[in-house]
Amino acid sequence: MAHHNKKLTFAIIVICQFACSVCYAEQRGNDQRSYGIYKNSKYEYSICYPKDIFVPQGESDAGDGQVFLSKDGSELRVYASYNVLDETISEDFQRTTSEDKDNITYKLIKHDWYVVSGNDHDKVFYQKTLLNGDEFISFRITYASLLANIYGDIINHLNKCVRHF
Repeated sequence: MAHHNKKLTFAIIVICQFACSVCYAEQRGNDQRSYGIYKNSKYEYSICYPKDIFVPQGESDAGDGQVFLSKDGSELRVYASYNVLDETISEDFQRTTSEDKDNITYKLIKHDWYVVSGNDHDKVFYQKTLLNGDEFISFRITYASLLANIYGDIINHLNKCVRHF
């Protein structure tokens, strides 16, 4: 019986080590994606973007942000605006959710930011907006729903790297 338990314990350890090595390989693979940084000097914010997927299209004439396009038809928009109406994050959230209300499948609001996500036909959109002082800073990414496994990791990375400086 003790010999059987040793074999079982050994088998469990081998399975766990394999599972951990697979997890490590996936993390390392995601970390190897090369990210560039877009810095906006007018509104003093920055965001990273995966250079192997998105190509910057040049800053807008208004100087508020930039569009990034991919070969697969995906789009990343980053932009900012002054909070001239002195809105709270809740008021901006209500306005945004009312505009996309038929397509929203997920929404979350916190003290100084919110997220809205959903589907529009065969496309997925994800928007995060932050309120920093008297400025709203946003990014919105749109991609084909078939590419959700790729863009989920990218969105997680974008959420961690968008910031006011």
